[in-house]
Amino acid sequence: MKKLILAVLLVVTFLISALVHLPVQVVLNYLPLPPQLSLTAASGKLWKGQVQQLKWQRYNFGQVSWQLQPSKLFSGKVQASVRLGRGNPWQLRARGVVGYGFSGAYAQTVIASMPAKEVLKFAPRLPVPIDISGQLELSIASLQYAAPYCQSGQGNLVWNTDKIGTPLAELEVGPVVADFTCDNSQIKVVGKQQSEQVQSGFNLDLMSNRSYTTTAWFKPQAEMPSEFTQQLKWLSQPDNQGRYQFTYRGRI
Repeated sequence: MKKLILAVLLVVTFLISALVHLPVQVVLNYLPLPPQLSLTAASGKLWKGQVQQLKWQRYNFGQVSWQLQPSKLFSGKVQASVRLGRGNPWQLRARGVVGYGFSGAYAQTVIASMPAKEVLKFAPRLPVPIDISGQLELSIASLQYAAPYCQSGQGNLVWNTDKIGTPLAELEVGPVVADFTCDNSQIKVVGKQQSEQVQSGFNLDLMSNRSYTTTAWFKPQAEMPSEFTQQLKWLSQPDNQGRYQFTYRGRI
């Protein structure tokens, strides 16, 4: 019996080794890729390789490289360290661990960054033109996917900036930090910011039915430009802590 088990283990080890060392281009020739996905100039092995350009629909993610972790195959998982971004038109850079197991797709220790100006291109048109700078940095400690968003997850988003340009004046804001969690596709985001000109905070609740509620507030500080303080008279009265509050509801 022991000899049979040993033989099976040897065969399984051989098959896994042969599989992960296959040229990636050979594997892609037989994979039924979705029509929305386009891969250009694949090279290397299935275990460790890259594609010069990955496109999903009309979005170009640039060069993508990966290195599989074969030991995870014995626990029923396909897991790889992935890096992307070179040649990306949005200057998106990302790296981390992604995988697929019995519970579905997941990601760990993912770090991504992108210029704030590039992110603004994907946002709805704003009623007032603003000029933003700095870098957005996303960190995902863990994320387990489940439709429509995620089964579980946690991480944070940091906007490293110093000021926002508006038609009235420049407003110094400093870094904006937000933490997020996910539980059964209910996403909660809590953010804050503080500078010598303004202090603010916000909470976002996104439900699995795509409805959302956002509460936000800001509090003028001693050095807020007069161009802004003169406009405060058009707002409702602040609360007993001097904060102007807002609530938004809708669907995405």
